[in-house]
Amino acid sequence: MLRIHSRETFTTSDGPSIRCIFFLQGCNFRCLYCSNPDTITCGQGGTMMSDEEIIEIVKKDAPYFANGGGVTFSGGEPLLQAR
Repeated sequence: MLRIHSRETFTTSDGPSIRCIFFLQGCNFRCLYCSNPDTITCGQGGTMMSDEEIIEIVKKDAPYFANGGGVTFSGGEPLLQAR
């Protein structure tokens, strides 16, 4: 399970070509230049999503990745949720 703050689909930011971006909730770095300060709070907020739910979303978007696009996991700090 991952705590997802939000997601964007069909975007061209945070990587090459068309992407699906998952913004995870929680970060321990507190960078002064953070572009997603609303994702900092750990352990609360966001929506818990299973790996299977995330995979289903990505599968639906897959046709748009044909020209080098893909999936980006951003922060918050994704590695805080590693298992």
